[in-house]
Amino acid sequence: MGEVQKEWTEDAIASLFADCGRRFHVKLMKDRATGENQGYAFLEFQNHADASAVLNAYKERVAPTGRRFVLRWGGGHGGRALNAMESQQQQQQPPQGGPPYGAGPVGPPPNGMMPGGGPPGP
Repeated sequence: MGEVQKEWTEDAIASLFADCGRRFHVKLMKDRATGENQGYAFLEFQNHADASAVLNAYKERVAPTGRRFVLRWGGGHGGRALNAMESQQQQQQPPQGGPPYGAGPVGPPPNGMMPGGGPPGP
């Protein structure tokens, strides 16, 4: 989830999806030094179907404050973001060629470094 407002907390983000009818976990990314949110969060779902349904249902929604937020498939862990809840419960692999289960950040990390420690490519 991108375009997260600075004053939002994990609970505030969870409340945006309260009516989705799906179990999920919010991980708001925060600056280690200041504790301020960095403008993006990860939403983790129990399975691909739940993540896909929420992504499709909420991708055009606007927050109660009138500001639009961004949802898209997240990456990581070798190009696929495994949902921690599903991984623990079922130990299943995601469908081959399918998108990851988490809706993640938009753009490069705020520190300008890409996963693996290198700077962004050209």
